[in-house]
Amino acid sequence: MAHQTALASDDWTGMWQVDSCHRQWLLAQARRQLDVFAKCLSADGSFATLDLANNPVSGSAQELHHTTRLVHAYCLGSRLKHHRAPDMIDAGMSFLWTHHRDMSYGGYVWSAGSCGPAEDVKVALWKGEIKKMPYKGNS
Repeated sequence: MAHQTALASDDWTGMWQVDSCHRQWLLAQARRQLDVFAKCLSADGSFATLDLANNPVSGSAQELHHTTRLVHAYCLGSRLKHHRAPDMIDAGMSFLWTHHRDMSYGGYVWSAGSCGPAEDVKVALWKGEIKKMPYKGNS
């Protein structure tokens, strides 16, 4: 059986959120996740989806929420001085700007690949609300 890391101090009687042992466990989990998802970064600067064994799936479209979630996670990871954070942030911001963004009409396409939008849906602010809308293409 694998070694189990303690989630909290044995003698802790206060709130678990401030237990130093629990906070160390949370930091270890965050670093582990950052290590795993760093495998998403492809040579072309896109983020691949990972399969259940944490291997990149080639040729998968990159969805907007996947891109933004990874950028956000690695911005937080930069506070932990994760070694891949700068590369992940730069790649994600570049992909948002060059692949997801609809330069003609504003908004962002929902999913994109190296050759452009992967489907005809984009996300845009429309009359004060965020909507999924048909994508008309960049002219």
